[in-house]
Amino acid sequence: MRWTTAVAMTMLMMTVPADRARSAQTGGASAATARQHPFLLFSMEDVPRMREAAASTHRHPYDLLQAWGRQFLTSRPLPADGLPDNRDAMQVYYENGAACLINLSLLWHLSGDQTCYDAAAGWLSAFCSYPVETDGGYFIGSYALALAAGYDMLYPWLDDAARTRARDHLAAVLDRGVEGTTKDWWSYLRAHHDHWLPAAGLCVGAAAVADETPGGRERLKVLSDHFDRAMEAVGSDGTWTEGVADWAYAMAMAYIWFDVDKRTSGRDLFQSPMVRGNLLYRLYCWLPDDRYVFHHDSFANGRYNTMGAASAHLLRKLAGELSSPQAQWLADREEKQDMAFLAEGRLADAHWLTERYRNVPAAHGAAWNFLWYDPSVARGAAPAQGV
Repeated sequence: MRWTTAVAMTMLMMTVPADRARSAQTGGASAATARQHPFLLFSMEDVPRMREAAASTHRHPYDLLQAWGRQFLTSRPLPADGLPDNRDAMQVYYENGAACLINLSLLWHLSGDQTCYDAAAGWLSAFCSYPVETDGGYFIGSYALALAAGYDMLYPWLDDAARTRARDHLAAVLDRGVEGTTKDWWSYLRAHHDHWLPAAGLCVGAAAVADETPGGRERLKVLSDHFDRAMEAVGSDGTWTEGVADWAYAMAMAYIWFDVDKRTSGRDLFQSPMVRGNLLYRLYCWLPDDRYVFHHDSFANGRYNTMGAASAHLLRKLAGELSSPQAQWLADREEKQDMAFLAEGRLADAHWLTERYRNVPAAHGAAWNFLWYDPSVARGAAPAQGV
């Protein structure tokens, strides 16, 4: 399988059905309020520029994304009757599944390779078949993220039945999430990553269908306000009580929500004191041998499990949003560890999707390293030069 930008431009022009790409209006939303999908992470108008970047400024992250695709394209979603029977394994599976869906969807936009679309659509269809009831599991955040990303990124090519199915299933999951904010075990742990993942992921999901489902705007406000209370709980200095590894896990979902919120509402939480403090916290915990100060539930490599196993993309995002060469410098170093799996040429086995300690960091950084890399920010500046 070979993906190139030139082929991508030709194939995308050939494969976008005009009637499907014309409008994102569904579910009775008015033409005045409905957004044109995709819009959560990028728009169709952004795609030509993204394809050009894949051949130039973003060639390196694109190569890594393609390498992930070559090694993991054959990973397939589980059937609904084959899901894990415990919440911890479900958390791992839903996070990994969301990563597969996002990576493959982005590859489809950049390359036009039909196999990427087919695989991504297969993941979306599988998520639409899973039970809405989550038994209080905090994987409801990655559940909402997967459905929202797939619905938004694949929307122009989905037929009406697939769109309706994904939209309605996501709305049902979100309604269960709203219920969970007052009754599930994670709902009051506001300074803990087990709260931040569902709280942020549900916000992303709500933003995807805010104008396309009954009560969508009200639902988004409830979930956004719920997340804002978590922001208040952790304070403004950017530190994380569980340690710098758990910080990476919590921010992996939070930064996606901040990005979506900025694009859809104009609110810029990346400029908040907490996020500005995040950069200082990560830098000050870094040690010269590329380990990190660790305490509480944290680890010396500065990373956690599953979504938290990658961290370079978070520094890429901070570099771009805060115009920080120090963040870019640290991202370069962290990327080597995040992407080592790909460099070693290892292949996915049948267990990586569900087993906590078979982390594939590249899965959780590949798409974001491309989307969040800002080449205008200088690299190579050491932290001693200030932030």
